[in-house]
Amino acid sequence: MKTEINILVNTTTASLLVVIAVAMGVTNVTALSPYQSGYNHGVGDAQKAAHGLGGNDWYITQPGKGFAFHTPEFNRGYVDGVCSIAGSGSGIDANQGTFECP
Repeated sequence: MKTEINILVNTTTASLLVVIAVAMGVTNVTALSPYQSGYNHGVGDAQKAAHGLGGNDWYITQPGKGFAFHTPEFNRGYVDGVCSIAGSGSGIDANQGTFECP
């Protein structure tokens, strides 16, 4: 019963947020570009590394998420994102790809 109530409350809350957004005139939602998505994931992985979380916790090392599964634009964004946090001389040496920040 408790799970059913939580689902009902979450569904009701989500529906209410949509109604409010439409009433406020929010009708255009913009998706992230592949570069920006990669950049955001790169920043996130670099922040995890800075807090001592190893490569197993990174987005790019998850099954189906490596460089080979993304566009060149995503990959450039990912590297730029990592390097924006990690700095020069940092990088990743993993099965998914290797790079070093300039």
